This record gives sequence, structure tokens and C-alpha cells, in this order.
Amino acid sequence: MILLLAISLAFSAAALGVAVRAWAVGRDWRLSVFALVMLLLAIRRAVALFGHAASDGWAPLGPITKPDEIIGLASSLGALGTAALLLAYLDRRREAERRLGVLGASLADSAEAVLITEADLGPPGPRIVFVNEAMCRLSGYPRHELLGRTPRMLQGDQTDRRELDRLRAELSAGRSFIGEAINHRKDGSPYWVRWSVSPVRDAAGRITHYLSVQRDETAALQARRIANDARTFLSEALDALSAHIAILDDRGVIVEVNRAWREFAAQNGMNDPSWGVGSGYVAACENARGEEALFARAVGDGIGELLAGRRETFTYLYPCHSPREQRWFVVKATRFRHNGVARVIVAHENVTELKIAEEALRRSERHFRQMVETAQEGVWLVDEHFSTTFVNTRTADLLGVTPSDMLGRHITEFMDPDARSEALAAIRGRAAAAESHDFRFRRADGSDVWAIVSMNPIADASGKLVGSMAMITDITARRAMEQALRDREERLRRALAAARMGEWELDIESGMVSFSPELSELFGFGPEELRRPSASILEAMLPGDREEMERAGAEAMASGRELRAEFRVRRPDGRVRWLSTRGQVQPRSDGGPPRMSGITYDVTDRREAMDELRRSQQRMRHLVEQSPMAVIVWDTEFRVVEWNASAERIFGWPASEAAGRHARFIVPEAARPYVDDIWSALLRQTGGTRATNENVTREGRTIVCEWFNAPLVADGGTVYGVASLVQDVTEREQAERQRKMLTAELDHRVKNNMAVVVSVAERTIAASRDLSEFADAFMGRMRAMARVHAMLAQSRWQGVPLAELVAGVIEPFRIGAAAGVTIEGDSAVLPAKATTTISFLLHELATNAAKYGALASGRGRLDVRWTIDGPGSGGDRPADGRRLVFVWEESGVEIASPPARRGFGTELIESAVRYELGGRVTSDFRPGGLRVELELPLDRLRKGDGKGTMGAT
Repeated sequence: MILLLAISLAFSAAALGVAVRAWAVGRDWRLSVFALVMLLLAIRRAVALFGHAASDGWAPLGPITKPDEIIGLASSLGALGTAALLLAYLDRRREAERRLGVLGASLADSAEAVLITEADLGPPGPRIVFVNEAMCRLSGYPRHELLGRTPRMLQGDQTDRRELDRLRAELSAGRSFIGEAINHRKDGSPYWVRWSVSPVRDAAGRITHYLSVQRDETAALQARRIANDARTFLSEALDALSAHIAILDDRGVIVEVNRAWREFAAQNGMNDPSWGVGSGYVAACENARGEEALFARAVGDGIGELLAGRRETFTYLYPCHSPREQRWFVVKATRFRHNGVARVIVAHENVTELKIAEEALRRSERHFRQMVETAQEGVWLVDEHFSTTFVNTRTADLLGVTPSDMLGRHITEFMDPDARSEALAAIRGRAAAAESHDFRFRRADGSDVWAIVSMNPIADASGKLVGSMAMITDITARRAMEQALRDREERLRRALAAARMGEWELDIESGMVSFSPELSELFGFGPEELRRPSASILEAMLPGDREEMERAGAEAMASGRELRAEFRVRRPDGRVRWLSTRGQVQPRSDGGPPRMSGITYDVTDRREAMDELRRSQQRMRHLVEQSPMAVIVWDTEFRVVEWNASAERIFGWPASEAAGRHARFIVPEAARPYVDDIWSALLRQTGGTRATNENVTREGRTIVCEWFNAPLVADGGTVYGVASLVQDVTEREQAERQRKMLTAELDHRVKNNMAVVVSVAERTIAASRDLSEFADAFMGRMRAMARVHAMLAQSRWQGVPLAELVAGVIEPFRIGAAAGVTIEGDSAVLPAKATTTISFLLHELATNAAKYGALASGRGRLDVRWTIDGPGSGGDRPADGRRLVFVWEESGVEIASPPARRGFGTELIESAVRYELGGRVTSDFRPGGLRVELELPLDRLRKGDGKGTMGAT
């Protein structure tokens, strides 16, 4: 019992101590009241125990008669323990807040951004309990939005997670941390921050908070990147130079070299991996030995003067021969300052080729006068007053005078008078420098000549300007060409302005298409509809083209390549049009979603023309296969490329065996030189379009063939093959031989007729009573003989009246056609050579008219007319200079557009007219029909034809 009394008294004292401590330390009245209540309870418990002790005789270990008192005492002890723990926590908290307050007060005005967090690293992270004003400015958040939240709010997708893991590891281990990462401000903008995080400990060494000091390193990082880029650019620039470059410090020690230096060192056996960096350049020059010692010391002395500041640049030429070759180098050194310290950049340039060139120049100086006189360019020397001191023949010829006429005359005397002042000002401005300019000169005959004048100053030994040398290049033709090109570009610009092209722009994100009024018209939309969804545009396309357009658009947007597509649209009026579109994905400057823009234009006519061209090609192929004449196409090696059925029939060789064979397999040995000459002329495009020669068949039979050849010419003017039309004229040649025999017989008969005339005259005189009776009888008989002679003469000359020829060619094509045909023109007789050629051209025109033109239906009309005009028309003046103008005109024909490609027949017609007859042909496809005009010189028609005539009769 005494023991319980003692415990009760101790408990009372402890309760009193807790109450006093709570009030003194924490000024916490609640805890103080709680401790006083515990004190009263303890006193009451003690009094109760004291009463029991007295009644029990103060037995120290007497029996406990009231267990509830013991339980009450235990409860009081538990409450007292709780109060003691609360007091300890309050004590530590007050101490931490005091320390935090002192730390925050010291950092509140710091220029560095500072934040303080609690020490709890677990999710969601330590809470921010303090930030200064600099941290608010850095992050863009006000203080109340930062307090109570975790610093993780400043992190984002660009923040390096590895750096955050390292931060957690360091702090968990109780160590400080320093690192860099990307944070984000309140507006979302990123910034590079360098921060240090240190633990804050209490007096017992426990971590209570973390102090973080943060610094914005964005500008510094950019500066470092710029510096690194500058160093990289400088290194790459030095490596790109062909000269061997080294940079020396103020002691003449190499601190940097470029790639050319390193390569030269490696080629010359220098195995030091530093390639000389760190070695003394000047010292090496001073310690040089052998033949190159003199040159090395001169270089070392020059660089020493640069380092001493006695000069800014130094240049020296020296030999550097190797066992394999002779070499010369020039060293160029320049002094500069870096961070206030003198530096020297040394460049060694290999000038071996220059030295060799200088030596060659010296050797060629003695030939200068001869070269100037024979030069294709003009050379013009003037003194300082621009008076002529020398010109070569080329310059004088250009101006239409002699060299002696130009000596002593001012250069402007040969220029356009209206431009002399401006030209003289331009020349004076260029006399001291080598420049070129275009000038207009006036020839002696008054015509203008444009020339490039390249002025090069001439100075004496003292550097004084004593004259100029001008190189004169005639550019008159080029100027005319440039003017023509400018005119053409202007016409093209106007044509494009007048062309109907529609512009469009697709917003990829929204799918809306904005387009111009022209494009709205192409699709048949209303003039006010200038914006539609892309799906609405696709709906206007034909189904097959719609899917292809969607695929092409998706591919262009995914790859960034140009969109190129053609498609058909059905307009609201039901018409179907072909449109072509071009587009490209364009990024937006404001960083928004990209867009696609482009143009669309109508290609219906082109597509229809292409379809018609394909059909025409099919028809032409059918015509070639069905042609009664052999059609052969040769490559430039004179080997068979194409061989039609008629060629098989004429020569007996099937196409499978003829393909790829040289022409010699159908040319006999005797005719080969003649055929080779024709082939060479065709490749040069100088003739050979028509020829007649012997050929040999597969059976070995000799035949005579007439060849109509046309070179096949690419757009650039290069011949890539030859097309030939071949006709077997063996029977015709035999008939010709028979005709010659008949002609000889006719000559014999003419002589006999003359004898008859004499005889008739004598007998008429004898039978006539007077002169009047003789005249009537004799003249009537002579007229009858003249008509007979005219017919024989016509047969002998082998000529054909042009009107009969035209009618004979056209007549077969008029069968079954009701077309109106008019044939009229001057009476003309064609010689045999021209007859054959022109009949073929008429046959081509009539064939085309029967297929596509005026003879194809009853609605067309054909007018054929010709005239003979020129200086020889009328009277008995010679026919030289006259020409036959032949016009073939079809009307009432629907022609959608001219053919997109020149056909074989057109090539053959133009080649025959140009090379065989020396004329020209023009074709004009009009909305209502075709007009073809031939101009043929009469003297060329007669040339090479020993018989016949051509002209008005």
C-alpha cells in the first residue's frame, strides 16, 4: 500500500510538470488544462490510497482491497503519457517552424529562385511550404498556387526522368543533389533549370525539410549551343579549305590545324597523331637544316615579326620538292587577337600548278601578237583618255572598218550617238577594274552591233593607270534572241493569265476546302460557293476516279510529296469534264496544323485529243499493214525495225527473218555504194528522200524499186531512224525502156514528116492556080500535122497537165460522196519527176479527205486551185524565180482540234516537198476544215529532168 501511495505522489508531480511545460513551451492552454485535470485526479487517487493505507496499518505490501482504484490510477498514467508525447511533438514542431521562419526570412529577397518542401518523399510528393518572389517569377505561378502543392507540378513530358530518379536516390540517401532538367511555366512554355536540393536538419540531425535553389539556364544553354555551333562551323570551315592551315599562339606554338594540314602531314611521313599540335612552329623553322633551311628561317622570321606586332600580314613563296615531283608553296600568315592575346593563322597553299602556268604564260608571250590577230574575239587597246592604240582585225571587221581607220580615234566615236554620254560614263567607271558590260556600237554602214566589252585596266610599274584592254564579243544575235525570248515570255504570261485555272486550299484538320471562283465554275458550283467540305468535292467526281483521288491525296499528305492526279467530274448540267490537279502539303508558320494547296485546270480537250490520237494510231497501224506499198522502218545502224506484209510480198522475206538484218540483204553488190550515199544523206537530213535502184529478192531475183524515205527526227533534232515506202517498179522500168525505143522511132518519123512537109509544099504549089489557093490548102494541112505533132511531143516529154492530174487523183474518191468539188487554176504541165511526187502528195490529201474531211460526208466541200506567179509570169521572160502556189482547202468539216502528233504521211509529204521539190508546205487546221498550201519553185521542178516543161501554157 505504501508503494501505491508513492506511485500516486510521483504521478501527481509528473502531471504538475506536464502542465507547467505545456504552458511554458507551447503556450498551449488546452494541454495545460488537461495536465491540471490529470493532477487533480492524481491527488484524489493519492488521498484515497492514503486512506486505505491508514486503515490497513500502512502495510507496504498489504492486499489491494479496491481494484477500481488501481485501474483509475493506470488510466491516469496512460493519459499522462499521451500528454507527454503531444508535448514532445509540439516542442519539435515549434522548433522546426522557428528554424523555417528564420530560413525563409533570409531567402525571401534572394535573387535566386528558392522553394522549401517538407521531407516526405512519398506520393504525391513533398508539399511546398515556402517560395520566394524569384521562384514565382521563374515559374509564372503566384505564391498561393504553389504553397501546399508538390514541385512535380512544374515537370512535363520533356523533363528527363533519369534525372528525377537520380534526385530521388540522392535525397533518399540523405545527400544533396545538383542537376539540370526541363521544367514548364504556368503558360506551358519550357525552360531549362539548374537546381540544387539540400536537406534541412533539426538539432537531432533529423531531416525536416528540403531546400531547393533553382536557376534559369535557358539563355546560358542557348549561348553554349551557339558557341558550340560556332566552334563546329569554324572547324568545318577550316577543314573545307584546300590550304594547309595552322593557328599559333603568342609563343608560336601550334594550337589547331585543319584537315588539309593533317592529310599533308600523313602523306609526308609524319606519324604524330597530334599532327604537330603543341609543337613550336617558329622553333621548327629556326632549327631547320639542309637545303630548305634558308626558306624555313625566312618564314620563321616573318611570323616572329607578326607575333611582335611589327607587321599584320606576311607572304612568302618557297619550294617544297619531294623525290617524286617538284612543288611550290606560298605561306600566308595573318596576325589577329583573341581575348587580348596575339595569335597568328598560317596558311600554306600549293601553288605548283600556278607556277607551271606562269612558266607556260611566259613561254607563250612571244605568241601573243599572233594569237591576238587570229583570235575570234575582238581586242581593243586604249590609252588613259580612251583613244585607240591598237585593234585586231576581228574588231575592225566587226565595225566594218580597217584597223588603221580606228587608230587614234576615241572609243565612243564607234558608238550610237544617242548613247555616247551614258556609255562613256559606264566605261570610265569600269576602267580601273576588270568588268564586263554590254555596249551598242554603230557600224560604218549605219547598222547596230551589240557587243560585250570586258575592260581590263593596264598599269605601269608604279601602279598608275595608263590604259585599258577590252575584249570585244559580238552578241548581236544573242541580243536578238533574248529580245525574242522576252517577247515570248510576255506572250506566255498573257496566255497563262487568260487560262482558266482554279486555286484551292485544304485545311487538313477540318477537311474544309477553300477555292477560287474559277474552280467553282469548273465544278459547276454556284459563283458564291467558295468553301466546301472535301467530301462534297469528292462527291462531284465519278466513282472510279473518286477512290483514286482519295488514295492519291492520302499518300501525298502522309509522304509530303506532290499530289498529281487527273479525274472526271459530273457537273450539275450533266456534262462530264476531265480535270487535272496539282497540290503540295504546306506547313504553317504559326505552328498550326499543316494545309495542302494547289491548282486545278480543265484538260478535257487534251484527254479527248489523246483518245483520238490513240484511235488514229490504231488506224495508221492498220493502214501500214494493209498498204500496197512496202513500209520499212530502219534504225540508225541501217537495220530493219519494222517490215509490213507488202514488204514480205515484194522481197519474199517474212518479217520474223527480216527483223534486225542490215539492208545489204536486199541490196545487190553493184548498188551498195549508191545506197550508202543515200543513207548518209538521210542521217544528215540533206537529201535521199527519193531514190530508184535495183534490189534483190529472197529467191535471188533482181527487181527495180522506187524508194520514198523520210528521216525520223526526235524533238532535239537528232535522227533516230528512217521510214521508207517502197514500190516495185520493175514493170514500169521495162515500160520506160520500151518508151525510149518508141521515142527513137518518133524522132525518125519526125524527120520523115519534115520531108513530107517539103513534098506537100512542092505538090501544093504545083496544083495551085494562085497564091491564095496555095495558102489555104497548105495552112490547113500544116495545122492538122501540128495537132498530131503536139500529141507526139506530149508523149515524148512524159508530161501531164496539172488539171488532168488533179481530176484523175480526186475522181476515185468521189464515188458515193455528194461533196462539192471545184478544180481550177492556171494551165500547167508537170514534168515526169514532179508529176510522180505531186501525184503522191495529192493521193495522201485525197485519202485523208475521204477518211476524215470533205470527201468523208455529203456536207463537206473541196476547193483545189493553183496559180503560177513571180517575176517570170507573162510574156516571154524566163521562168527563173517563178513559183507554183497550190492550195487544197476543205470546208464544212467538224475538226475538234489539230492532231497532237505528226503522222507518217505528214512527215513523208513535208520531206518530199522540202528535199525533192525544194518547196515548202503549210497545214492549217481550222474549226471548219483543213487548208494545205504548197509553194514549189519552177526552176527546181525542171532541174534534173532533161525532158518536159513546167509553166503556163
